[in-house]
Amino acid sequence: MPAAAERIIGVGLDLVEVARIESAITRRPRIVDRLFSDEEKAFCSSLADPWENWAARFAAKEAVMKSLGAGPARMPWKSISLVRQGGRPSIRLEGAALEYARSLGCLRIEISIAHEGGMAGAVAVAVGAAGPEARSETCSAGDVGSEADSAAGSGGISEAHFGSDSAAGLGADSAGGAGAYTGAVPEATDEGHGSEGP
Repeated sequence: MPAAAERIIGVGLDLVEVARIESAITRRPRIVDRLFSDEEKAFCSSLADPWENWAARFAAKEAVMKSLGAGPARMPWKSISLVRQGGRPSIRLEGAALEYARSLGCLRIEISIAHEGGMAGAVAVAVGAAGPEARSETCSAGDVGSEADSAAGSGGISEAHFGSDSAAGLGADSAGGAGAYTGAVPEATDEGHGSEGP
């Protein structure tokens, strides 16, 4: 059966200074619990020099939000994870982020990350089915697939994973645009709630 026509829902780009992420985490270590999934924390914490990896994961979360025109209110930080699937970067959405992506008819999110010269960046492309009926068809739970389908490469939005085939360098941060979220590195406060800016 031929694949259905697809459309790009949105493109998100984020570029962050590794030193800003290192400074934010060093000043307020609890921010890690607020921003990153258990899997991301385990991976980065196992590295001797984790800062580029923390920054790349942060940039990926921002890029995903921008690709869907949302911010952390609709797509909480921990509900978006950058993981490795089959040796390449992949986005795992859970909870509110997954529901929001489904509501837009999102079938998958392609992700590309890079870190070099003190910067980390990510590009996310949210892809959905083409046509006016695509939104209602792709939102139903029966069309979503399972994590096993995703691991087998079935290509649909799953409970967990969105994948990528590529890796690319980045030139500049996006300045926003129609519906784009352009947030800053949030800071953890003593109450565990964040404010914008490092």
